[in-house]
Amino acid sequence: MLKFISVLLTFIFSLQSHAIYKDLAYQSSLQSTPEQIMNQVYYVNQFYSFSHVPFNYQPKGLFTLVKKSTYQVSTLQFERYINFEYPGLVKAKDLILFKNGKMDGTSLLITDYNDLERDSMVQVWMPELRKVRRVSQNHDNDLWMGSAFTHGDMKNRKPYHESHELLGTETYTNCAKGMSEVPCISQNKKVLVVKSIPIAEYNVNYDYRISYVDAESYADYRTEYFRNNQLVKEVEKNWLPVGLPMPRALIFSHWYVKDFNRGTESLLMMQPLKKETTPDMFTEAFLRKSHR
Repeated sequence: MLKFISVLLTFIFSLQSHAIYKDLAYQSSLQSTPEQIMNQVYYVNQFYSFSHVPFNYQPKGLFTLVKKSTYQVSTLQFERYINFEYPGLVKAKDLILFKNGKMDGTSLLITDYNDLERDSMVQVWMPELRKVRRVSQNHDNDLWMGSAFTHGDMKNRKPYHESHELLGTETYTNCAKGMSEVPCISQNKKVLVVKSIPIAEYNVNYDYRISYVDAESYADYRTEYFRNNQLVKEVEKNWLPVGLPMPRALIFSHWYVKDFNRGTESLLMMQPLKKETTPDMFTEAFLRKSHR
């Protein structure tokens, strides 16, 4: 049980979305500092564009995580729903429903607040205990669900955790690895090349990283992690537009990561869900009855 809870915590806090930049205005990259560019990247990754659309258009998807090492391949599935339609103290709520494996039947409800000094509230329905528990945060270096992703890769890292330098611009010619049959919009796009160095107080296992960021939408197509000037990890993302008149309103079909030191790789795939959602889904009462 303790090992199960530890793995669960690794998942939970990679999905926390601190409400720092939800109302960040769009700004041309030509007039942006490196720090402002990475703020925009964070905005895209947290799906904050969808905070300005009606409830029925809030983000929701079926996620499949494939973890591969030298000796083993495993798969985890979960549904994720985000609701930004909250006034006052609450910024957003995030509902996670696990669908297979040892975590089948487990549900999470994450509440983020506008008060930056207030931690997110995380409630977990544990079917073995038939109780809702509150849990606390893990470190960004921890592996996410035993995959090659870390907490930091999965959105827990904030722009203020690093200093940023714009190295230049170039034409991007790649598509994210992992799924060859999906559309790829990153080829021949102008990208900003940004170097990010962790500040002294942010203790992580890389010396710096290089991000390739779309100069218009701020989608981050690839991030390379270096330690001792050696490439140790690479994360690629395949972003797709959703037809809204906002350049930052994007979803992803998949993320792919390769950890060269560990010899592991992982693929996170997302399919949009057409399920009807209601506000009562984002409550503790729903957690208690969601898998009965």
